[in-house]
Amino acid sequence: MATDPLVKLLGDSAAAVRREAAMALGRIGQADTVPMLLEALENAGDRIAEHAIIFALIEINDPEKTC
Repeated sequence: MATDPLVKLLGDSAAAVRREAAMALGRIGQADTVPMLLEALENAGDRIAEHAIIFALIEINDPEKTC
């Protein structure tokens, strides 16, 4: 999957990298990344990263996978 490098960055030690990866995944909009974003949300580490991940989920717009 083309998004694999970005998904891996969701676990980076730098919060800024995690945020940018989440934002990029949201822009790409592939619904198959929703489970990884939800997992990253549990370990976001800061409120700004949480916001970026939640916004990515909103941009992907797949309520069935998000529930």
